[in-house]
Amino acid sequence: MTTITDSSLVEMHLAATWESDDTVHEEQYHAAEVNMWRDIFPHALRQKLLGCQPGDKVHHSFPADEILGTCSAQPVSLPLCHWQPPPTSDSPAAPMSGRYYPQGFLQGVSGVFPQTLTPMRVVAVDRDTFTVDRAHPLHGKQLDYTIRVADVSRLQKERGGRCSDRLLEMLENGPGMQARIAGSPLTYDREKAFLRTDHADDRIFYAEPRMVSHIDRQASEHLASVIARFLQPGGRVLDLMASVDSHLPAGHGLNVTGLGMNREEMAANPDLAEYLVHDLNANPRLPCPDKSFDAVLCNLSFEYLAKPEEVVRETARVLKPSGILLVSFSNRWFPPKVTKLWTELHEFERMGLVLQLCSPHYEQFHTVSFRNWPRPAFDKYFPALQASDPLYVVTGRA
Repeated sequence: MTTITDSSLVEMHLAATWESDDTVHEEQYHAAEVNMWRDIFPHALRQKLLGCQPGDKVHHSFPADEILGTCSAQPVSLPLCHWQPPPTSDSPAAPMSGRYYPQGFLQGVSGVFPQTLTPMRVVAVDRDTFTVDRAHPLHGKQLDYTIRVADVSRLQKERGGRCSDRLLEMLENGPGMQARIAGSPLTYDREKAFLRTDHADDRIFYAEPRMVSHIDRQASEHLASVIARFLQPGGRVLDLMASVDSHLPAGHGLNVTGLGMNREEMAANPDLAEYLVHDLNANPRLPCPDKSFDAVLCNLSFEYLAKPEEVVRETARVLKPSGILLVSFSNRWFPPKVTKLWTELHEFERMGLVLQLCSPHYEQFHTVSFRNWPRPAFDKYFPALQASDPLYVVTGRA
């Protein structure tokens, strides 16, 4: 069996765990063809990886700043005239407190250009000025890494090339944005945030069945693995906004009730013991008794809720004490029915919105992200799309 040497190509599954005030966060990332001769790792971690074989796991903890580099965490205040988002941006014309934006929205700041995508967080807005924090969202956090070696092969011939920092790649473009910050909530226009392009009765849009899974098979397996971690066999589960696929693990042993918009889709779902047709946007009240479920799932549908606060409150009502709510989503949706706010937020920031909406009714939060896995070769979108759909999951206990 091949072991890792300085002349190896390695396939790795990276998992980083960190904590914010009330939440445990977990980032999962797939790294293919890691060149041990050329790619960058902290020295202590590299020493742990050398000699490993497929199936081995390595654990390592260190401050995020060891990977990110030092960055001043001091907020910067600017006149409102320095806020210049491009005309094509989906973001609001004015900055909103608690929100993340590309630093390219800033004008007249040294080292920042309109093309700069590095995120910043708006921490305050008043009549004439706004204040931003340009530090990485994980600045100051402690990371606990678990690296599983999936495959090892010998480097055939080294011709030079770009050095990659796989840990930095994993931490870029989102991780950390989902953390709620005490006293600085994500703000939005409450009158417009949950409007949709298509205002017509949802029953018209969902009248025709769509017999499709809304994520690829690899992402569905990730979702099933998370569900298996949080739900116990024998539990009674409400599958909210159910469709043809509940993304449950094989042999789950759960008693599942589906609640959705299309009867034919739910009838074709083998995981549902029973199902109800119900439009949550017309009536967010769940047709279920108090404390009647051990878990509520809302898979790949939260972005369509026009009254999410009311629906979240209802999920807490129908859950037993310590029952779990599990919300999952990817970066795909039906454009006519997705809410305006959802399209404005970064993918990781959407987890923060779900956490904020759930916080009055839930505790013991956990978030999980999966990114950069290869799309299955049998998928209908392969090879046009090489990467599996990203997956984001938020859980909380009633």
